[in-house]
Amino acid sequence: MATQTGTVMRVVSGNFMEMFDFFLFGFYANAIAAAFFPAGDELASLMLTFMTFGAGFLMRPLGAIFLGAYVDRVGRRRGLIVTLALMAMGTLLIACVPDYATIGYLAPALVLTGRLLQGFSAGVELGGVSVYLSEMATPGHKGFYVSWQSASQQVAVVVAAALGFALNTMMAPAAINAWGWRIPFFVGCLIVPVLFLLRRSLQETAAFKARTRRPELHEIFRSMVSNWGLVIGGMMLVSMTTVSFYLITVYTPTFGKSVLHLSATDALTVTALIGVSNFIWLPLMGALSDRVGRQPLLVCFTVLTILTAYPALHWLVQAPGFGRMLEVELWLSFLYASYNGAMVVALTEVMPVDVRTVGFSLAYSLATALFGGFTPAIATGLIEYSGDKAAPGWWMTLAAVCGLFATLLLYRRQARQQQHAAS
Repeated sequence: MATQTGTVMRVVSGNFMEMFDFFLFGFYANAIAAAFFPAGDELASLMLTFMTFGAGFLMRPLGAIFLGAYVDRVGRRRGLIVTLALMAMGTLLIACVPDYATIGYLAPALVLTGRLLQGFSAGVELGGVSVYLSEMATPGHKGFYVSWQSASQQVAVVVAAALGFALNTMMAPAAINAWGWRIPFFVGCLIVPVLFLLRRSLQETAAFKARTRRPELHEIFRSMVSNWGLVIGGMMLVSMTTVSFYLITVYTPTFGKSVLHLSATDALTVTALIGVSNFIWLPLMGALSDRVGRQPLLVCFTVLTILTAYPALHWLVQAPGFGRMLEVELWLSFLYASYNGAMVVALTEVMPVDVRTVGFSLAYSLATALFGGFTPAIATGLIEYSGDKAAPGWWMTLAAVCGLFATLLLYRRQARQQQHAAS
């Protein structure tokens, strides 16, 4: 058990790094907007920042295809080391770029380049980690093991929020906006060598080593084309996860400060507690999916989200405050984590084994690029143009509808395949 626990910690270490960087970009969006996107209008600057944040997700499908094919070809371990190196390069670039006042348009261009590097790497990071965990899991516990992919992201949310809280305590807001926001990014860079050493000690999975034949790149691409329906179904399955996650973590600090007019400390505290809540629920629901099956949890929590996401946010904005925000966000956290605990392992199970990493990564990356990555920008735009501060709840509801439809579709397809194989 100790060996298994250590392996899980080593494999999810890079996943921690990915979410740490992404969350920092979301939390310090106002400072980044002022430093790199001074449009003369606060809303325009913030929208440009969130569009740059979202642009990184457009690179994810490319990373999923090319890096995913690499992982399926050469091995899980080597692929995870490559993704960590690319992620570190993007983080270092964002941390070091001088601001717009110093180098002009080159500043936002370099920040965008850093985000694109991070997005390319992240395109296969989640898939590589999830497939590794599914292949090393002990019999009957696959859901529990794979859930630690998402649980590691919650640790990153809590650590990043704690760093932000410490900075707010020790530094004046003007200093944080001027240069202090860079400190957590440099902390992330300092963590990279440790994570690299952890990943280098990983062993290749027995399931991968047992495969006598590895598909060529053209075979992998052909398999993805022939299984396009499965990839689209997987993308819709992930949409509920990626929208709800970025809504309750990356967007929450901005929502709390800019929309609800709470203090930065209150918004950070709520975000940290959401990370803790997610961390608790994810492995519990992953383990529950091992007992009752993936489909019942997926159906149950998409329906609950459809029924409650907008009403919960509407109740919050009627009388915004720390207590109400915490209650609503904890409820949304429960919905997200309960769904995701079953969803990630389900996605590894529906993909063909020879292209499992690239198939998983492509479905996940498309969902994040089209739905989750632009959630902060979409939420900001919905509020601005509708005048309804609870409007992000409709975006989460739409994602839940996609998740429910995909669940019914994919499991109906799986049942037909099993029936055909039995006959």
